Amino acid sequence: MPSPSSAREAARRRVPPLSDDDIGWFHCEACDEPRLLYDRRRVSGGCAHELCVACVVGHVEARVAAGEVPVRCPFQFPAGSSHCDAVVHPEDCKDLLYIGDFDAWCVALCELAVGGPGAFARYPNPDCGERLDTGAGGERAVSGATCLRCSRAFCLRCEQPWDERHRDGEG
Repeated sequence: MPSPSSAREAARRRVPPLSDDDIGWFHCEACDEPRLLYDRRRVSGGCAHELCVACVVGHVEARVAAGEVPVRCPFQFPAGSSHCDAVVHPEDCKDLLYIGDFDAWCVALCELAVGGPGAFARYPNPDCGERLDTGAGGERAVSGATCLRCSRAFCLRCEQPWDERHRDGEG
């Protein structure tokens, strides 16, 4: 029969942490590297491609920065061969992205839904945050506007406060 002190010592022993070999591995299809299993992600529920977190984040950040929304699976191949049409949903990746990148992605999707990039101008005053519907995408015919909320003037082209350089036509 074990002594009471040896029973207490056994109870105090901790389970050793798992080693990398105990966790398991998978092969990232994007970077072509072996990765730990807990680093595995699918870009969408309808996509069978397994990528590591770094590849998912890199792909999403690059597509959003390039204005290519909605973000699709990185495995879109030329027509005629096998391809993946899966679309990455922001909610599936929000725990991986910096908040600024996540917000930029959501704003780009919203702008796409209501008329495309350029359909809105953002007033640069952080205390205001008003957005002006310009009614058009791309190049704006008129360069100046006044914020409806705070009544300050700003440039529609560069989304900066109106100043002397804008009066000279440089804005």
